[in-house]
Amino acid sequence: MVEIDPKAMGAELRRLRGSRSQQEVAEKVGISRTTLAKYELGTRTPRLAVLSSLCAYYRRSVEQILIPRK
Repeated sequence: MVEIDPKAMGAELRRLRGSRSQQEVAEKVGISRTTLAKYELGTRTPRLAVLSSLCAYYRRSVEQILIPRK
């Protein structure tokens, strides 16, 4: 079983967001900007429904977000 590293996942979410604002992404995904910021900092992990929305928004698989490339 692979262990999920919240800090690595957060870094991947920041990388995927690129030049878009946290507010823009949060609105599209249906969460608050503060919640997205916590995901990106690795202090909180998304529920499955939110993770699914993030995957759809970024057009990435769950594995690509949870287990980012090194």
